[in-house]
Amino acid sequence: MKKTLWTRNFTLVTAATAMGSAGAIFAGFALSFLVFDETGSTFASALILAIQWVPGFLIPLAMAPVMDRLPRNPFLVGGDVINGILYALAGLFLLKYEFTYRGYLVFSLILASLGAFDQLAYDSIYPKLIPEGMEEKGYSPLLIAGFRTIPGLTAAMYSLFSVAEFLGRSIGGTVRYTTEMPKEKKFGFTFAFICFMRRWT
Repeated sequence: MKKTLWTRNFTLVTAATAMGSAGAIFAGFALSFLVFDETGSTFASALILAIQWVPGFLIPLAMAPVMDRLPRNPFLVGGDVINGILYALAGLFLLKYEFTYRGYLVFSLILASLGAFDQLAYDSIYPKLIPEGMEEKGYSPLLIAGFRTIPGLTAAMYSLFSVAEFLGRSIGGTVRYTTEMPKEKKFGFTFAFICFMRRWT
């Protein structure tokens, strides 16, 4: 029997990841601009982004040993369900009440915490779904204030930037999936790419 990367579990996780990534882009795009539009403060927007990094740093340190002894699937499924409920409640709240910055800080912190649990569970499950010998194919996955304040930059341009990033990852992943690079050329290619990026950034 021919070995395949696209087992049932790998296909389901990949499909869920794609939908989750698309949702995160749309939600993050809309909510980040909402904060800046409502407050007009670059500091407030930066604080929203900064606070989202805190759970991603602290939760894995505290919870990784605990999650090692627990099943991961409930964290993945439960986290997505709670995310959906929270976004729905936030939408209903904004339809009836005015925007509150403190409320959104708390909302962002909760979402980031759920995302940290989800990412921790995903990172521990995903490698186990890739059949032996298929690792390279399996891993081939998927500045708000500036765009509002710098003349010439717009929200539409930010969305195009996000789309370009997605297309770059997708095309690059497809090439890596279909093309096998000789081992002796991998280091040279990576080194040249890093030098090129440093030259233009």
